[in-house]
Amino acid sequence: VNPAFVELTGYTREELVGCKPPYPWWNGEVETKTSELIANLEGHSKIERCNIAKNGRRFWVQATGKPIYLNGKLAYYLSNWVDISERKEAEQKLSDLNKELRELTAHMDSIREEERGNISRIIHDELGQSLTSLKMDVCWIQNKLSDDQPAIVQLTASMLKMIDATFQKIRWISTVLRPI
Repeated sequence: VNPAFVELTGYTREELVGCKPPYPWWNGEVETKTSELIANLEGHSKIERCNIAKNGRRFWVQATGKPIYLNGKLAYYLSNWVDISERKEAEQKLSDLNKELRELTAHMDSIREEERGNISRIIHDELGQSLTSLKMDVCWIQNKLSDDQPAIVQLTASMLKMIDATFQKIRWISTVLRPI
């Protein structure tokens, strides 16, 4: 038991020397798995494990170890720990940030889709109403014209074609913005 291990776990050297499983720093989740792992080892092992210090603080280690057998029986387990708590915290923060980014992206997509729908409705409804009114006025003018005004008759016919073409463009834009 070295001073770094004492500092990491929060237990005194006296509390740690001679400790046998279940170790006081094990949390309940890994206790059984780690005991089974150590019992079945034949060579080196390398695992990452969350532990609990004496004061209840969680810490992560990367443990590399090797079982030591005496007379064919597991007598000791030689273990070297590297504190990876900062890395695990950074990984968790990154994971949380990625989740938050996915949620924000989904929210932005939802807002964007809603806005596209609103723009589509405005274009379709407002411009459609204006064009309908304009078309009715042009038709009224056309009906009031006499045959001796061919230039104006031709102009109103051209205006009606342009209004119909504009209706088609409005339908296309509305569909592109918000497919039905």
